[in-house]
Amino acid sequence: MGVEITPSMQAIVNAAVKKAYGSEHEIEWIEVLAGERAFNETGSWLPDETMEAFKKYGVGIKGPLTTPSRKFFVWRETGVQRRNGTSGTCGM
Repeated sequence: MGVEITPSMQAIVNAAVKKAYGSEHEIEWIEVLAGERAFNETGSWLPDETMEAFKKYGVGIKGPLTTPSRKFFVWRETGVQRRNGTSGTCGM
């Protein structure tokens, strides 16, 4: 799966929220940095600002990430889970 999945996922989630709550609630999507783009821009694969956003908003949806060699790298999902004391792909 690639980056083309994210807009479709957002449209589906937005439609579900609208069906459940009408115009009473909506999601304001924000993008935070993780993975190769984060590393290139900040020098960190998982910047503190990203983790602070997860803590502030209580949820995060992981999009596609480039993964470096497994020999030296802890998977980012594992890093997020360890830093938040969670497991699985959801539940930040």
